[in-house]
Amino acid sequence: MKIGILGAGKVATALGSGLLARGYQVMISGRTRTESVRAWLEKSPAGSWGSPREAARFGELLILAVNPWSQIETVLASLDRQDIEGKAVLDPSNNIEWGERPRMAFDTVSMGQHVQKLVPEAHVVKTLTLIPSQWMVDPKSHGIPDNQWICGDDARAKAHVAAVLCDLGWTKVYDLGPLTMSQLMEGIGLLVTSMVTQLTAKSLD
Repeated sequence: MKIGILGAGKVATALGSGLLARGYQVMISGRTRTESVRAWLEKSPAGSWGSPREAARFGELLILAVNPWSQIETVLASLDRQDIEGKAVLDPSNNIEWGERPRMAFDTVSMGQHVQKLVPEAHVVKTLTLIPSQWMVDPKSHGIPDNQWICGDDARAKAHVAAVLCDLGWTKVYDLGPLTMSQLMEGIGLLVTSMVTQLTAKSLD
């Protein structure tokens, strides 16, 4: 299967490397080929690089790995609509704003729901929201349970994403239901982030 990754940061390269090792064809993407991208391509010669539009055209399944999240709308707006029509979009993004206290940028919808509005032709599947990039592949090797959760409005897209997650080492994938459940998933992510931030601050006192 061909995977088009929108982004070229830590999430993109971690998932890209993991997918290449499991026999997938992978294209990561961005506006400029940075030093970290060049390093990844040297380590992963089977991988490829292109613009977000090229990655969207290339992938049978897409992964949204744009950082910071505030650039997601710009990247998605640059895509040709016919290149994403009917495709599953694996979305691990969060819309956390950092300040004195971490908070969600949107009050009424989740990041997953926002992404779905931006690409109504595609099928967004929320997952990996709580997982740091370094643990997204082969979780058991990092000493964490291999349970993962997904939600989305299209059953076929969720099945495709679940199969990819299983290949990456998440052998127990649970379907939470429609994309509205992404509000809960992202809310838990905010809770965990807030707890870690407070614990880190206290340890420095």
